[in-house]
Amino acid sequence: MKLQSIAMMASSKKCSLEDEIEQSLLGELTASDQSNCSDDDDSSGTDDLTIVEVTGSECSDSESDDVQCATAFSAPTASSATFTWEDMTNNVGQKEEFVDNYGPQNEAQNETHCARVFKMFFDEQLVELIVRETNTYAAQKIQARSFIALRSRMRDWKPVTKDKMYVVLALFMPMGRIQKPTLRSYFSKNFILATPIFGSIISMDSFESICNFMHFNNNDHVGT
Repeated sequence: MKLQSIAMMASSKKCSLEDEIEQSLLGELTASDQSNCSDDDDSSGTDDLTIVEVTGSECSDSESDDVQCATAFSAPTASSATFTWEDMTNNVGQKEEFVDNYGPQNEAQNETHCARVFKMFFDEQLVELIVRETNTYAAQKIQARSFIALRSRMRDWKPVTKDKMYVVLALFMPMGRIQKPTLRSYFSKNFILATPIFGSIISMDSFESICNFMHFNNNDHVGT
């Protein structure tokens, strides 16, 4: 009996405590609602307006700014939003005049083989120049080094040939289409990232060395 009476007293106290908490919460909510209503009554009614409308109303309060407000918030006209194309007859700038014999100098050749078309731009004379200057620059760099690390690729450098230079130049074209983050990524053997054509034609070290030393002019003749 004593335990039952104690339990009943505890439950009654708990219920009264909950009622007090509920009443206090209701009182706070009612007070906050009243304060919000009073704040809304004191406001200027701009909560539902856009920034442009509010700014426009502020501008209208000042008679001196009426013209500026009308200009700032006026809708764009059809003429200002329409782009007008102009030809060279309306150009007021200075026109460049070619004085030499310009344009294609040779007749077009009916050639569709990609390798032969490539050699029309990179003919043997141009590639031989690149080979000569690349080997010269490599020799200059190696001779200028007082110490070459044991694992440096400079120790394994061999003068590049015309055929190998053609290989490097040709590989630049698929590199423009196959985008990879680093140069070595093209020689990766990972079956997800691999592009087998690169490693099957030239080694990674040889390709990097040629790219590192590739040159088109003799540095000793610069400025002469």
